[in-house]
Amino acid sequence: MIKLTLLNGIKIYLNTSVVRTLEASPDSIITLVDGKTIIVKESPEEIVDLFKEYHQSIGLIGL
Repeated sequence: MIKLTLLNGIKIYLNTSVVRTLEASPDSIITLVDGKTIIVKESPEEIVDLFKEYHQSIGLIGL
């Protein structure tokens, strides 16, 4: 799971396996596999880096 910040400042933890798409418009919009969307403060680049770090930490991708 990765920690993100909603636009209202609330911190959430997101399960990376439920993410379908990530877009910038100009906010970062995350679409989940169930069709729901989450808008967060972090940039798409920051989110991708968080995904990479998390997947490395659990051994899904090489270091």
